[in-house]
Amino acid sequence: IPVVLWTDTPFVGLMNYYDSFSNLTEGFIQHGIVFDKLAHEKSKYIIYPSEWAIELTKKEYGIPQEKLKLIGFGASIDEAPYHRDFDAMIEQRLKSPLTLFFAGIDWQRKGGKYIFGTLEKLKNIFPDVKLKIAGFVPDIPQNLKNNVEIIPFLNKQKPDEYKKFLDLYPTSHFFIMPSLAETFGVVFAEAASYGLPVIASDTGGIPSVVINDKNGFTFKIDENIEEEMCRKITEVFNDKTKYMNLCKSSLNEYKTRLNWEVSAKKFNELVANMSILD
Repeated sequence: IPVVLWTDTPFVGLMNYYDSFSNLTEGFIQHGIVFDKLAHEKSKYIIYPSEWAIELTKKEYGIPQEKLKLIGFGASIDEAPYHRDFDAMIEQRLKSPLTLFFAGIDWQRKGGKYIFGTLEKLKNIFPDVKLKIAGFVPDIPQNLKNNVEIIPFLNKQKPDEYKKFLDLYPTSHFFIMPSLAETFGVVFAEAASYGLPVIASDTGGIPSVVINDKNGFTFKIDENIEEEMCRKITEVFNDKTKYMNLCKSSLNEYKTRLNWEVSAKKFNELVANMSILD
């Protein structure tokens, strides 16, 4: 029976990249690589959501290109919101002060310090800038307390809390998450479903989700990242036509590649002709 492996990264992609996969014992590393490589070798196809993971697998495991397939993950939402009056939604968004949105529980790994640093720089240009944080309660710098709104953890299994969470997307101007480590980032696909441009880092699998000038921008993690993110946000937000076009392009990225219907279709086409004779 042919096997298809669909995951976000090989084991070697996690080692010393995520904090939880750092300081591993030599034995754990050896076993992890052996078992993971065996799973790859046994599989007829290995599906990854990013070019980063594919290149790692070719380099570290010697898996041939023809076995590796690129199929992205989709947004984890129950409905496609683009049936709404999209232009009216963006027009309404543009009437409010600049608003950034972050959602996640791992504030440190997802670049929280860079978010606050960028917010501080933006405040010098847009004094009423707002940052909405959902899912985590960080220590807010004193000079930013009036610019930060905390939305405590929302349970998506509860309809009222789930709706409150989804409403944070259309009322924001940018989704910001400059992660230190990220194999993909489903939340970026969710942002695209609302035509919400993304500000992110160029690490891991993110560049396969967030494409510059399509559904947002990625930035190199260095000492200039806060300045660069501030500059790009200011540039796009101050040009209403450019912002509107970026929102429309973000929605198109969701419709054409960042939803599970598209991903499932690609998967079904891949395995349609597989049989036990392969």
